[in-house]
Amino acid sequence: MDREMSDIYITEEYEMFSFLRSNREVTLNKKLENSILQKGIIRPIIVNSTMQIIDGQHRYSIARKYGLPVPYYVSVNKEMNDIIKINNTACKWRVIDYINKYVILGNEEYKKLKDLHIENNKIPLVELVSVCMGSWTRQNKMMTEVKNGMFSFYNYEELKNLLNEYNELKKNTQIKDAGAVFQAYFNLSSIMKYNQKWFIKKVNGLEISRKVLGIRQPEKVLKLFLETYNDNLKKNSNINHDMRYHLDLKHRAVIDDEINFKRVDPKKFKQ
Repeated sequence: MDREMSDIYITEEYEMFSFLRSNREVTLNKKLENSILQKGIIRPIIVNSTMQIIDGQHRYSIARKYGLPVPYYVSVNKEMNDIIKINNTACKWRVIDYINKYVILGNEEYKKLKDLHIENNKIPLVELVSVCMGSWTRQNKMMTEVKNGMFSFYNYEELKNLLNEYNELKKNTQIKDAGAVFQAYFNLSSIMKYNQKWFIKKVNGLEISRKVLGIRQPEKVLKLFLETYNDNLKKNSNINHDMRYHLDLKHRAVIDDEINFKRVDPKKFKQ
């Protein structure tokens, strides 16, 4: 039997609660778990009129795990935006939380994105999303679109080709995953003249894997990649044309060659 405390109730009947399909996934939080074991649940969970948990599913899960009482109160007319705001007061939603939300709601684009993130989990999510959307540069507004349910792949099949090429590069060189490296490789490989075998040969010959370590700016990595690609190119009989580019006032590489717009969205091509 529930005990009423003003408008706050306490119960150990865990089956009366359920999770909202669109709320974030429950993950391990050892610090919260230890706190609840020592002090119990201090902040009541919030449920809607059908006993779905709006805020507090981590606290509820820990209480259920250890057979502890669950304090709760009922709040009506909460929309998804309200739920996100409530959750953000305790722990800000990450991009992956928004992705999980739309996966649960049945969005196929987000499901494919989540699967790619799992398969390529060493690529930072911000860069992965930007490239998935065909953006030449990493842009914060892409994250806003993801959060608002507006994410879509520019060219999913071409993206899979890119990821296969990127994994081949890592397999055959000492290149390590980093956001700037992945974004710069996307840029370089989106130039129509790009030759993968030649680039792998030059990366190994010039020890580029070591030189890119710690560089966080994609434009700096791209400049280094272009210099690497063009090194001794005219002496090679199989590769007849170097990558044409110039440097802007900030010494960033601006590509003068033809771009593969199957891979890059023309609307998001801004150097």
